[in-house]
Amino acid sequence: MHTANAELVESLHQFITTWRLIGKPFPQFDATDRPGLAISWPNTGFPFYNSLFLTEQLTDARVLQDRVQEAAAYIRARPHGGLFVVCLDNLSGPAKENLAAILSKAKFLQAIPTTGMAGDILPMESPGHPALRFLRIWDDSTIRDFAELNCVSHGVPIGEAVTRHALQTAHEATGIRRSALHSVRQNILGE
Repeated sequence: MHTANAELVESLHQFITTWRLIGKPFPQFDATDRPGLAISWPNTGFPFYNSLFLTEQLTDARVLQDRVQEAAAYIRARPHGGLFVVCLDNLSGPAKENLAAILSKAKFLQAIPTTGMAGDILPMESPGHPALRFLRIWDDSTIRDFAELNCVSHGVPIGEAVTRHALQTAHEATGIRRSALHSVRQNILGE
């Protein structure tokens, strides 16, 4: 089995932790851990929030197949769809070589690539934006607003302002200096 670097492990842990904080306010939230899987499932109609994460480094294709089948069974037993998040850097050998076939057998579609990063970048200066308001995401309306903003932010400088504000607010509230940033590279979407 290959060894993942510490920043990859840290980034995945922070990704799961963040998704669980997002899901926590929802009344049907499931945040359990299973062998090789972390669940963050608020059971919301916004499938981007409903997520299962592959948490282990794998070389064995059979173990990967077991994890994918367990994720598929979990997702299909829920009223709302979601994501099965797989960091490709955690796979090697037969597990990585057979990923596409294993996903296909489970009727999963490769959807969104993710990359994790970590670094000591805080505190940072916020550029501000006169028309920007920051609100907590608590209900379906703010989830829709978040989704729209997320779409727009991939091509507009306002996204940088949102990220800088979030990071600086976290620094001011906790004193943390290290952050983990996730750029989408490899998520698996369940039917």
